[in-house]
Amino acid sequence: PGDDVARLRHAFRAVTGRAPTGHESSVMASALAGQRRHFSDARAAERLLAVGESTVTPDRSDVSIGEWAAWTMIASLLLNLDETLCRN
Repeated sequence: PGDDVARLRHAFRAVTGRAPTGHESSVMASALAGQRRHFSDARAAERLLAVGESTVTPDRSDVSIGEWAAWTMIASLLLNLDETLCRN
């Protein structure tokens, strides 16, 4: 819940167990803006969201498909941080 800053902070904390630094917050905000620009093309968003087992249906949410795709990429970014990967 909340604005983008609060959502990004919450997502970062959920995957790393700590609050993001100012620089990390800036990088995430910039990444989100870039993903939103990229996925303003609905076809690109549809291609991304067609991958995987979960489906996005317009009746499930008032969030645009581009917004779903942008946040999907932010989740991917966070889950692929060295800090969140478990290596043997």
